[in-house]
Amino acid sequence: VLGSPHWVLAPNLIHHLHVKPWADAGLEAWPATGLPERRPDVDFAGTLTERSHPFGDEVSLFPLTCFSFTNEVVVLHRPSRTLIVTDLAYNVPRSAPWSTRAVMRALLGYPGCQTTVLERMAMKRDLARREVSRLVDLPFDRLVLAHGDVIERDGPSALKQAFRWLWRNDV
Repeated sequence: VLGSPHWVLAPNLIHHLHVKPWADAGLEAWPATGLPERRPDVDFAGTLTERSHPFGDEVSLFPLTCFSFTNEVVVLHRPSRTLIVTDLAYNVPRSAPWSTRAVMRALLGYPGCQTTVLERMAMKRDLARREVSRLVDLPFDRLVLAHGDVIERDGPSALKQAFRWLWRNDV
């Protein structure tokens, strides 16, 4: 048994639709930067920063500023060596429905751990290089993605592979 939840995390400017019912049920809601302005209907406990969060020493947060469309906050759970991302990368499996695979092929260059065309076009490259390099150097093995299969081993290599375009000049 994991116990009762205390917090609900709105990890970026896109994934927040169900945060209000949880906040209304008594959980502390913690959003990415910019979300309180978009969701004045939610009573947020604070805004997630690298140093300001309620999750204790076992959890580290990495707010990303390289992609203002999402303002994603990446979560590292140190004891399990798990990095959790939302829309930073995708890992759609070959077993996904054909329609999903077709869309992902158009947007991502599927299969495997990838980023979308949107990230490739809109990320601030120099800042993204610094932030992604920092993530890749974190002490994690498992990469949990909101979209697609979990990568159980060698998560840093998968993430680096997804962002290989950052270090090329032709993209």
